[in-house]
Amino acid sequence: MKKIRLYEKAMCCPTGLCGPVLDPELIRISVAIDNMTKNKVDIDRYNLSSFPDKFAKNEKIKEQLKEKGKYALPITTVDDEIIMTGRYLTNEEFAEISGISVDLISKKDEEDACKCEDGETCDCENEESKNNSDSKSSCC
Repeated sequence: MKKIRLYEKAMCCPTGLCGPVLDPELIRISVAIDNMTKNKVDIDRYNLSSFPDKFAKNEKIKEQLKEKGKYALPITTVDDEIIMTGRYLTNEEFAEISGISVDLISKKDEEDACKCEDGETCDCENEESKNNSDSKSSCC
């Protein structure tokens, strides 16, 4: 089985899905990784602030950062070979590498939807939900 690894910029948490404004690309990546993990794909992601040792121990990653700086990130490796720098793979590219269908990779699970303080599912795309959310919530 192929080993897929994502090396990402420094973020406030391992997924970057926190704070008042959520990056749709990070949501897509989190869904894709969760779905691939559920389907037994060997995939891990490391962001610089949470896993600095993973960057420091990998000569290829250090070389990319030395050459391109922050513009190298994100970096995707397959079986320890760099296959992409500077952007995330598309769901189609993940499907090709993992052998999992694009539909499975893209499937959003309602159980995995973000939850607000009161346990209700937030509509994170809804501007009113964003404005009314409690600052303690990791959603919206």
